[in-house]
Amino acid sequence: MATTVSSKGISPERIKNDPAFERTRENMAEFTRAGKAAKFMRIIFRELMINAKDKITQARLLKVFTRVMATDLTSGRGDRLISKGEVTQIQGFNFNERAGFRDLFYRHYSAQFNRTTGQVTVNIPGYRPKVMVEGPKGCTHYTFSLAAATVDFDREIFEYVSQFTPEMAWDDNPVAATALNVTLPANSTQTVLVALGIEFFQIRGGRYYVLKSGEHNAATIALVDPAPPATEI
Repeated sequence: MATTVSSKGISPERIKNDPAFERTRENMAEFTRAGKAAKFMRIIFRELMINAKDKITQARLLKVFTRVMATDLTSGRGDRLISKGEVTQIQGFNFNERAGFRDLFYRHYSAQFNRTTGQVTVNIPGYRPKVMVEGPKGCTHYTFSLAAATVDFDREIFEYVSQFTPEMAWDDNPVAATALNVTLPANSTQTVLVALGIEFFQIRGGRYYVLKSGEHNAATIALVDPAPPATEI
């Protein structure tokens, strides 16, 4: 029976079974796992990142999750899991590399998560929009968005909640301190990811139109709270 040979002269069957390609199989398994996690993240936070992403968001997430898996020191190569790695490395990730959240909003904010109650809070101190918000050409208004999710990377299961502010005028009038709040299930045993976004609009004829230049609109992972260690029975 003829053997199927790839363009490099190595058959898929050999790569799958030959002990000499064990390291290749390990790398392929983890590459696939990281790719699925990257796609999973885009699904979870699609609401925030739909207008705040770039052409290589998937590739950049893939690199992050590959690094996270590499910190799993309890599993063998090829079997390493994101859930057993340092998931806090995801914190600070910007879905749109051309527009980081801190490049558009200059006021310091704080993000907190209470695992017992499930409460997620982002506090934004008072500010003047035209001073602290980097609005794009044509901008008249903007919004903040908060999203949070409990995430099981192994089973690809999540619970998601979000809150959006009303459209706020991009002008010189002071804005009072703002608190964004969402609530996740209490006492969750999963990793919790908190994302914060800013989106810009132009008002015409009483309607708000999202500005989609690509160099503005941002969404970032503002907080990562790792799953607590499993309790042994």
